[in-house]
Amino acid sequence: METGPHRDAGIDVVPNILIMARPQKDGETLEQFAASITSQEHPHAISVVHCPTEKCFALGATKPGRYEPNGDGIVKMTFFARPALPASELSPAE
Repeated sequence: METGPHRDAGIDVVPNILIMARPQKDGETLEQFAASITSQEHPHAISVVHCPTEKCFALGATKPGRYEPNGDGIVKMTFFARPALPASELSPAE
């Protein structure tokens, strides 16, 4: 998804929103999933703006020079997992 453009520092900025979803691998933690997709970003912990589930965390990263000559790119990621469904919701309806 794309929003904008928004005017910032005299240029139009068009933020992008990416949603990544996939089933959890056997034994994989949310932190391991985050590490698998952020290894090149060198992220750091940031405050969570909105947590849609009981457990979530946020990471941020900077991409130096991404918008040369107008500055760096900022990446913000929120990670959360859907709560486990009760067995009754996993069984086919009779």
